[in-house]
Amino acid sequence: MVVEDDQDLRDVLAEALEAEGWTVHAAASAEHALSIAESTAIDVVLCDLLLPTADGLTLRAQFQSIPALRAIRFVFMTAGPSRVGHLDGAPLLSKPFRPEEASRVLAAAAASRLRAPFRQAELDRACVTTQRKTGEAA
Repeated sequence: MVVEDDQDLRDVLAEALEAEGWTVHAAASAEHALSIAESTAIDVVLCDLLLPTADGLTLRAQFQSIPALRAIRFVFMTAGPSRVGHLDGAPLLSKPFRPEEASRVLAAAAASRLRAPFRQAELDRACVTTQRKTGEAA
């Protein structure tokens, strides 16, 4: 799922991720994302940190408060500092980023959902790989 309030960016991300082989559900708000997740199987959420009514961290907390949604992994994106890293234990992508970078990090997050316990090291490796491919220091 892509949760982004900017329609143009949401559409571009959804189209690019679909081209990478993902099935994408797009939401413009936290409320819409919750509604989709309650009725659709979701593996991972690519979520903007700054949404109009609830930030990305609040949305993730809402997912975690619902037993059926608790295992869904989040990858956050922000227009903040230009680096790939983590925020509150979740991968953080800085805009702008290439769709293949997002796809790689999303794949690591989705794969970690299928195994217990959550393997932070796999997400760390995906983020470091993305940093190296974009020419940023690891």
